[in-house]
Amino acid sequence: MKTKEKRYEIHADNVKAEVIIYHKKDDYVPTYELIYPKIKEATAAILNSIREDLIRLIGIGGREILDPKVMEDVRKKSLEEAKKLIDEHMPHTPKERRDTLAGQLVHEMFGLGKIELLLRDDDLEEIVINDSSEPIWVYHKEFGWLKTNLKPKSEEEIYNYASMIGRRIGRQITNLDPLMDAHLISGDRVNATLFPISTQGNTITIRKFARNPWTIINFIDPEINTLSKEPAALLWLSIEYELNVII
Repeated sequence: MKTKEKRYEIHADNVKAEVIIYHKKDDYVPTYELIYPKIKEATAAILNSIREDLIRLIGIGGREILDPKVMEDVRKKSLEEAKKLIDEHMPHTPKERRDTLAGQLVHEMFGLGKIELLLRDDDLEEIVINDSSEPIWVYHKEFGWLKTNLKPKSEEEIYNYASMIGRRIGRQITNLDPLMDAHLISGDRVNATLFPISTQGNTITIRKFARNPWTIINFIDPEINTLSKEPAALLWLSIEYELNVII
C-alpha cells in the first residue's frame, strides 16, 4: 500500500518529468519516483547516429571545456542543432517530442543523463550515488532522505560521470588519484571517489546550492519556521548598526 505525500513537475532543457513522493508500508523511508519520457530502442539507435553528427558539427576544444560560460553556450547551441538533426532524421516527429528528444540527447552528451532532472528540482539539497547496486538517494527539503527509482547502470557509468565533471575543471579522477572535489557549471559542489577507496563501489555526492539565496523573509516564513520575528529583528538591527555578534 502506498501513501502519496506530494506530486509535482520538473523541467530541464525541454524534458518534462513528474515527481511522485510516496511511502510504502514496509519501507523505512519514502520513495522519490521520477517519471520521465522513455526512449524506444529504434529511436535510441537514431539518436546515437545524431549524436555523432552533433559532435562533429559542434567541435569542442580543450579550452572550451574549462570555461563554464563557453560550455553553457555550447550546450544551448547543441540543443538547437539537435532539433534540426532530429527533424532531418525523423521528419514526422511532433515538435514537443522532438524538443524532448533533443533535451535528452544533450543531457547524455554534456550532462549527467537522468541526474540532470534531479539537479533541476529546487526542492532537493543533496544527490548521492553510493554504488551501482543500490538506488540513487536524495535529500528533500520537506521530506528529508528519500530513495529514488533511479539506479546507475554500472560502476563504469558512475566513473564516466565523475570523469566528465573532472574534465570540466581540468582534473582527472583515476586509480592513482581516486578522490575529487569539484563544482558543476551551476555552482553545485561535487565529491567523487573510486573503488577501493570507497569500499562498496564508485561514489558521487552532489551538494546543491540554492539558485535564489535565502533572505530574512525566508527565515521568518511560518511554513519554514526557522526563526521567530523577535530574534530576526534583533539580528537585523545588530547587522545594520554594525554591532559585534557572537555565534
